[in-house]
Amino acid sequence: MLDLDLDLEADLGVDTVKQAETFAAIRLAWDIPRDDDLALRDYPTLAHAIEFVYTHRPDLRGETSAADAAPAPPEAAASPDQAHEVGDAEPGVYRRVPTAILRPPLDLCAGTGVALDGAARVVVRADRGGVAEALAARLEKLGVEVLALEDNEPEAVIARLEGWLEAGPICGVYWLPALDRAAELTEMTPADWRQAITSRVHLLYTTMRTLYDAIGEAGTFLISATRLGGLHGYDDESAWAPLGGAVTGFTKAFKRER
Repeated sequence: MLDLDLDLEADLGVDTVKQAETFAAIRLAWDIPRDDDLALRDYPTLAHAIEFVYTHRPDLRGETSAADAAPAPPEAAASPDQAHEVGDAEPGVYRRVPTAILRPPLDLCAGTGVALDGAARVVVRADRGGVAEALAARLEKLGVEVLALEDNEPEAVIARLEGWLEAGPICGVYWLPALDRAAELTEMTPADWRQAITSRVHLLYTTMRTLYDAIGEAGTFLISATRLGGLHGYDDESAWAPLGGAVTGFTKAFKRER
């Protein structure tokens, strides 16, 4: 599937940070010493990356093909129920297959450091299916102050959040709009698309940008819920609501940053 002349960044979306991590992994795999003068721009394609190995390990050239020289992916060593060859694919070509497992008991899980009690104030952005109402009821029984974020314009969202921050600290955000199933892309008008993206992602960005200094320390949290089917589109049914993927991506990015 990957042509050797594909550009790592332009064609494959591998940014310079990931390129640096990739070359570090390559050096580790083939015991290549670190080169402080290495310039990533000199290795823009997969073919260049392979040539990098041959240049520093000429003993490998001619002994194996580029495909054979590559270290086996983790899936190749996984158990059969974790990774399977694809139909009539060439030997050694694998795809990730999610495996459902039971969650461990709570007493075996690491604590989050989050305390949902009478001192906690959390923002809840509702879905249309009733999950937010059930969640709010549970939180209120714990004494948590639920701040229902219902504004639909970025300026109004910012004003609402800033007002809440002035009244006291906010310890968490539950973002639920991506639980709602969007129409099929072929059935959407441009206005429908903009509304779907705005409600799920743009306002999430606005919210977390406004709460940037409040959410990120120990004891704070962002929880987003999606309607991707539980397997994030890796099953036969694929993702039920692919727009939720943008919410997942933003949430992971925010976690890494904060």
